[in-house]
Parts: sequence; C-alpha cells; structure tokens
Amino acid sequence: MPDSGTNVLKNSTYIDTIPGIEFKKAFFGIWLSKNPIQKNLKKAMLGG
Repeated sequence: MPDSGTNVLKNSTYIDTIPGIEFKKAFFGIWLSKNPIQKNLKKAMLGG
C-alpha cells in the first residue's frame, strides 16, 4: 500500500503491515531481481 507498507495476509485474513519499501524490494526481488531464485519463473511472470 503506498505510504503505508506491505500488507501481510494469510488465507485472505489480514495479519500485519510491514512499513517501508525495503521489505517489498527484498520480497519481490526473490523472483524479479537480476539474479532471481528461479529464472524460468521470472520469465513466466513477466510474460517473456
């Protein structure tokens, strides 16, 4: 959420909000960074 952080949900139930952009960068970096954990998944997520 802009200006508030990353909302964490489990089975559609709100758990908490992690403030700031750093967590978001780290979390999405798992799949979308220059060195993703699974290159073919990054390709599939980006439609390439």
